[in-house]
Amino acid sequence: HFAEGYWIDHWTYILDLVENYQAVYPDKMKEKLFLDKEFMYFDSPVYILPRDEKICLTKDNKIRRFGSLLHNDEEKVEKLDMNVYASNWLKDENENTIKTNLFGKLFVLATTKIANLDPYGLGLEMEADKPGWNDAMNGLPGLFGSGVSETIELKRVVTFLQNNFDSNFDIEVPIELVKFVEKLVNLLSQDTSDFVYWDKANTYKEIYRKEIRFYTLGNKSISMDLVKEALHLYAKKLDLAIEKAYEFGNGIYPTYLVYEVTKFEEILENGKAKIGNYGLPTVKALEFSMRLLPFYLEAPARALKVMDNPIEKRKMFEKIKASNIYDYDLKFYKTSEFLDQESNEIGRGRSFTKGWQERESNFLHMTYKYLLGLLKAGLYTEFFNEIKTNLTCFMNPAVYGRSTLENSSFIASSINPDPYVRGQGFVARLSGSTAEMLSIWGYMMFGKTPFINKKELELNLKPVLSKEFFKDGKVSFTFLGKTKVTYINENNMNTFDEEFSIKSYLIDGVSFDKVVGETAKKLRDGLVKEVIVRF
Repeated sequence: HFAEGYWIDHWTYILDLVENYQAVYPDKMKEKLFLDKEFMYFDSPVYILPRDEKICLTKDNKIRRFGSLLHNDEEKVEKLDMNVYASNWLKDENENTIKTNLFGKLFVLATTKIANLDPYGLGLEMEADKPGWNDAMNGLPGLFGSGVSETIELKRVVTFLQNNFDSNFDIEVPIELVKFVEKLVNLLSQDTSDFVYWDKANTYKEIYRKEIRFYTLGNKSISMDLVKEALHLYAKKLDLAIEKAYEFGNGIYPTYLVYEVTKFEEILENGKAKIGNYGLPTVKALEFSMRLLPFYLEAPARALKVMDNPIEKRKMFEKIKASNIYDYDLKFYKTSEFLDQESNEIGRGRSFTKGWQERESNFLHMTYKYLLGLLKAGLYTEFFNEIKTNLTCFMNPAVYGRSTLENSSFIASSINPDPYVRGQGFVARLSGSTAEMLSIWGYMMFGKTPFINKKELELNLKPVLSKEFFKDGKVSFTFLGKTKVTYINENNMNTFDEEFSIKSYLIDGVSFDKVVGETAKKLRDGLVKEVIVRF
């Protein structure tokens, strides 16, 4: 059963899955992106309302965004005879399910999200009653909150589409989406203010949603020239957003932004104030002011994956470690800086005890995401220093209070008023840290792309291991669930040192200088028992 709203960040993990597939099957990406046309669109019985039904004037004369959703849209459910407890898929008037390829699906995602930029063109808006993974920030949607983390992730999606663009293929998308894209391209081609872009892009998005509320008029082949131009303009807009966010944060990317409506006009219906979902009169926002919340760890963690300048990456790392995000006593990272100056209106996270739950504790889902960001940013020395006090497996079990081979939801930080819980791990909810840990482990053991495809498939092992990880010059792991791989490090070097290289591979007793073609495929298919790699 649908509960409260739509999280702003859940779509951001889609690209991680696609990139994981590409890392193992680079030779099959064209087929998966363009030739497999079995991807569908979930058709939700929950409708996101337009702005004139959710921007409200409260009884204490504040402007807030409340009641953004029409739960179980009765008109739609009745018209389509929809089972609200089933997976429903977007159809046309004749009840044909609309399908596309993966490139088309990701392009639709990029298009709908680029229209979600906030009034200052910085973060993606929390327009559907939920924040991101940190759902204790549940007051932010009402405060016109937005997230820079999601802007950064959208940039990753757009970059992926640009890098994999191929005009030799075509994509089909709903007819209404093509019109939406054309309007956005025209808007992005103009020199408009951020507010004007916010206003018009939201209008186009609201029209698009209204047009496909019940069904689509059908699929249409979209011009690849239009797709290419749209992606170029999306990237340009996002680059500017990310650059401005960095400047606003003075070298640390802010995670959360909130907005105050400074000018508005009433919305009238038949001469009377139009009433929104919460029984409050609705208004049209004409101007906003913006402020940053205290720094959180999330946006920097995600930004490390897209930042190009190594000097800026290291500077941001140093600034974060010098900030109140870092717990100097326990030598690990907290979710955020101090929140004392914030009101409870930002969400229940503010009402928690300091250093507990999502308030200024070490939430492993986020700390591990930051560690993974350090790895992906190439800050290897920093990464190996930080894991000594940030991975639970290296913590003191007497302090951690549970098996150090087990992740927690959060670890109480040193600012918690109860000295007996400081440094202890607690399981208050499921933790995404397990997924982050697997990603960290994979990156360390075999690198970002264990297979590449030039003229033919090729094994591309690029481990990121410090010499401390080798016992008697060796370390072993299981690759893709089937094959034992042993690294032999006779010179006792870090694998990220400049002089590092792989000398030879011994595959089931047969020596190779490099692993390509059929041998690489056999390894990938789990038909190889053992690989010995000499550095």
